[in-house]
Amino acid sequence: MAEAEVEAAYIEARQVAERRTELEVAFDRARAEGDECGELRALQAAKDFDVAHPSRDPLFEQLHAAQLFGAQPVEGVAA
Repeated sequence: MAEAEVEAAYIEARQVAERRTELEVAFDRARAEGDECGELRALQAAKDFDVAHPSRDPLFEQLHAAQLFGAQPVEGVAA
């Protein structure tokens, strides 16, 4: 694999990770504010994210479990 391809793959992986974090933060912020519509928007965005970026750790399942079972928001996320 050429150095440019490795760098491109690294950049793409970093962008995907940053987007996942943005969605987690949006969900946690909506939960903290009691914004049910915001939670639903974040869940839909997580579903779309999972379709675009399949993994063994689906974001939708993580956020939906937090919604159903009251898991604590991600540490360090300001409301």
